[in-house]
Amino acid sequence: MKSQKKRKTASTKTPQRDAKRRNSTENSENIVNQSKITRFFGTNSAENSFVSLCSSEESSSKPSLSRNSSFSESIQVIDLTEPDSTEPSSPPPPPPPPRQQQPVVGSLVQTKSERSTEAEESHQNVDLREISLSQSTQRSTQLASSPSTLFDENKVPFYLQNFTTILLEIETCDFIERLFSGEERATFKRFFEASVPAQKLYVRLFQRKPQWFRVEGVKYADIADDMTPLFEELVEKGLARAGADLQDIEEIFDLLSAPEVKTLAREFRLDGSQSKSALIQSLQKLGSEQKSVVDFFVQKRDTKLAGKSNNLIESIVRRAKTMVGPIFRLIEDGVSVFARMLILYSPMHSSGMAGGKELPPGQLQLSLEVQVRIGQVQYPQFEIRRGDLFPHRESLIAYERALRLAAAITATTDLEKCLDVLQEARELFDQLEQSASMQYEARLPRTLRPFTAGAILVRLLAYGTELLEKARRFDDAVALLETLLGQEVHRLHKRAVWWNRLALDFERHLRSPSKAKDALRRACLDPHVMVHASSRLLLWQRAARLAARDKQLLSELSPLRFESEGIPEISIDGKLLPGCVSVFMEGETVLRVEQVALQHYVSNGYEDGIHGEGSTLSTIVGLFLWDLLFLPGVANTFISPFQSCPLDLFCNEFYDNRKELIDEKLKQIRASSHDDLCVELEKIWNEHNGEMCSLVSWSRFTDFDQLKGLVQCFPLDALAALIQLFCQQYRYCRSGVPDLCLWNATTKSLLFSEVKGPGDRLSHKQIVWLDTFLKLGIKAEVCYVKGINRKRFQRTISSEEERPATQEASEGN
Repeated sequence: MKSQKKRKTASTKTPQRDAKRRNSTENSENIVNQSKITRFFGTNSAENSFVSLCSSEESSSKPSLSRNSSFSESIQVIDLTEPDSTEPSSPPPPPPPPRQQQPVVGSLVQTKSERSTEAEESHQNVDLREISLSQSTQRSTQLASSPSTLFDENKVPFYLQNFTTILLEIETCDFIERLFSGEERATFKRFFEASVPAQKLYVRLFQRKPQWFRVEGVKYADIADDMTPLFEELVEKGLARAGADLQDIEEIFDLLSAPEVKTLAREFRLDGSQSKSALIQSLQKLGSEQKSVVDFFVQKRDTKLAGKSNNLIESIVRRAKTMVGPIFRLIEDGVSVFARMLILYSPMHSSGMAGGKELPPGQLQLSLEVQVRIGQVQYPQFEIRRGDLFPHRESLIAYERALRLAAAITATTDLEKCLDVLQEARELFDQLEQSASMQYEARLPRTLRPFTAGAILVRLLAYGTELLEKARRFDDAVALLETLLGQEVHRLHKRAVWWNRLALDFERHLRSPSKAKDALRRACLDPHVMVHASSRLLLWQRAARLAARDKQLLSELSPLRFESEGIPEISIDGKLLPGCVSVFMEGETVLRVEQVALQHYVSNGYEDGIHGEGSTLSTIVGLFLWDLLFLPGVANTFISPFQSCPLDLFCNEFYDNRKELIDEKLKQIRASSHDDLCVELEKIWNEHNGEMCSLVSWSRFTDFDQLKGLVQCFPLDALAALIQLFCQQYRYCRSGVPDLCLWNATTKSLLFSEVKGPGDRLSHKQIVWLDTFLKLGIKAEVCYVKGINRKRFQRTISSEEERPATQEASEGN
């Protein structure tokens, strides 16, 4: 009988880790308590205000700019600079119960006069410079000891604390005057001059989709019962605008509920039984085709009276606005100012998704800061040094615009809308190339280039080639690929993919084999293509297809040749689930193709095995390199509190910046014993378990003993060579690692197996990885799982009980 060892996926919780989490929670609560006074009563300077947040006794041992945070399971980060990166970090543990919120200064505002009085008092509180840090600490301690509830209007909500924390930190940076105009800095000042309830409302709306809001539909129990005075205050502060002059019928209809649209339709003699969208179309059609009674009696010669007449569409708009009631929205320029400040706080998290919805630029940082406060997952200790990414205000605005275009193109599945966004991105990219911005980006260190407008637009244009091919606009796709290949600043690791796509479009879609061959010849001269074997193999495979008609082509492209050892193969059988191509069954259990192969290996001499692909190997490498990953003093490596790896990890600079230390580490590994190495790993495992690191997946192994058993099966020279490969070419090592890692701690046997189901085949990256293992003396192979009884599976299952008796009878005969 086949057996499969089941492994838990949750990371082991050690006493040290539990203690660390308790300390993290206590520190975050202390920071929250400190912030109440410094945010809303004021200090001598914004800089002192931020520094005082981190000056409590419990957190004094940690650097002020280090962070402990987590990624919520409901938030999927979209890394616009590294789209194909997959951090193997373990999923965050279940969130702790909601923490009590802290009191705020002031009370709810019910009338305009009361709001003005309280706003004036709040302004005075903000300007009270004579309040000392000791008074603030004493006050925060008293507030922390008082009972609180989630929706108490006298508490400082976490979202406002996080928002103001980020703003004040960026406001103290040297580049603030260079990147923001005087009016934009005034917007920042007006926000802090607003009353606390108005600040709460602004941040709440900032985190929502930019749109018009009906006052009656905005309900936040922790802010106020009546939002009208707060909206009016935001209008007075220049942070919002009212919708009295709104005439866009589509925006007005969006504010109406389905029952309200039906009521409006019946008032204009339309059938109210239709859907909301159908009724809106009917109302728009009615308004565009008919005239009101006033217009009917107006003579064309009486132009003065005709100018005062209103057509039916205006009547529909007036009635709809009456039904909607007071409406407001945040001023777009102000939203852009705060979004850019949040971008500067963490450039690599400038876009993402939450709850299945695309987040505009700047809002993901707030979600991450929430997780920092509650301490779901810890980040390692590192030193933040913010570099000068943007030389002037226009470059930051271009970066924000590029992010919004990327968000817009990923938020819709409509091909025509995507192509419209693509055209706008193309125009912006042309403007950058003609200006000095692209030259500035080329002079930046490679670690900082991904956080520029050019990098975002290049990735967007690369995605646009797929859209153009989908629209069968192959000439435009080829032109766009030529544009991408014409620049040598951004996404250089993708150039082999672009050359391959260009040759494919010429050969298959434009029926021009000669141009396809010429594209490969040009690719052969591209120095960025020759960096890694997987890039050369990709183009060599394309050349082999074209060489069927031109035998001389392969000799011309000989620099692309990839010499590979023969990769061993095995074949096993699996019962396919009816109607499925790569889903199998074992009794009543549904299995994936990797699980079928894992059962086979475990029943054939391998005690343990993991289906982890690249995360299994990268976890081992990450633990060995932990101190070097978060090494202080390396420039342009940590510019955000939410980083799980240094920025130069994706460049050759990672090895160059730490060459002596890495070489010493590799020498130590080769000269040590397995037991000594495992002692070192166990220390790192216990000290940092649960901390976010892009290389380490804490849940990949059940416990350290399982990890130890695997490490002891590696030849030390091969282990050192693999670590060196990750240090020098991590970008190319992240994908293509075989699916299964199998070992036997008793016999010290080790195997990496790439599993392929029916109709599947090896990719160029997988071939390179299998070849790498074989050259290092590590056993590696391909396991093909064949589907059996696919067409007669039902009959096979029904006769499963009769088969043993039939086999015994045949054996007896």
